[in-house]
Amino acid sequence: MDSVSVVIVAYHRPDSLLRTLPSLQRGGIDTVVMNVDDDREVRTVAEHHGARVVPVLGNPGYAAAVNLGVAQTATANVVFANDDAALTGDVVLGLGRILAAREADVVVPAVHDDCGRVVGTVAPVLTLWRFALEWLLLPDKPLLAGHSFGVQKWRRPSRPEPIQAAAAVVVACRTDLLRSCPLPETYFMYWEESEWFHTLRRHGRKVSIDPELRIAHIGGRLDVRAQKDALLARNAVRCFRRTGGRTRALIGWPLVVLWRVRLLAVDSVRGLAGPRSSRRQRIGARTAGLRSAVMAVTEIR
Repeated sequence: MDSVSVVIVAYHRPDSLLRTLPSLQRGGIDTVVMNVDDDREVRTVAEHHGARVVPVLGNPGYAAAVNLGVAQTATANVVFANDDAALTGDVVLGLGRILAAREADVVVPAVHDDCGRVVGTVAPVLTLWRFALEWLLLPDKPLLAGHSFGVQKWRRPSRPEPIQAAAAVVVACRTDLLRSCPLPETYFMYWEESEWFHTLRRHGRKVSIDPELRIAHIGGRLDVRAQKDALLARNAVRCFRRTGGRTRALIGWPLVVLWRVRLLAVDSVRGLAGPRSSRRQRIGARTAGLRSAVMAVTEIR
């Protein structure tokens, strides 16, 4: 079997690494921790569990950290992940076996929350129609349990199967492919994986999910913050521009604005029954996202 390495992008969360590194160490898996901001506690935890630590000055963004980490590996396949994804050695080796067998060029595991519930990570390749349907019009949860009706984000596969794209919580890829087609670094965070999967699909690369391989993800979509919402809004328009040119961005921009209007309206109604502090935080984040979406008209140029 071809060997596999792991690249973890760590951002001031040493406790999160404690969920993952011991298992990777027991499995003898080469692990590279990209230590964003050169955090002392992260370095101590990572070195204690046998990981190679690469200090990253400042915060160049998720994609840049992943690309730098991949350059430090010498294995045929690589798994890259957020530090809040609870990887295990068995999952990493399972992903590596799929790649070694050439069953896919890129493969992702199923993602669960801390309560064991499946988190929807399957996504469509970005087009104007798919954005309007899956981001603007439809809610995250399926309207009828067990049926996706062709909506990619509603898919909850029960067996290994091809997919178009996925969230980049944990991704396994052939190392040579990731080096020849690195994650785009222009986004800082969010939507870089959408452009990446768009490029892979254009070049006929095979992407799949194996739901028998499971990881837990802390936070994820439940994490609502002003900076995150602002980046999600701006980068959606940027992704339209980079994958489809100015015309697609010009049409996509009002769709992004309407998407953020919907999120603000929905959270404003839902928040009426919730704690005041939580309501204030969510409404503030959604407002920041809407403001960023309006200002993202500059991305068209």
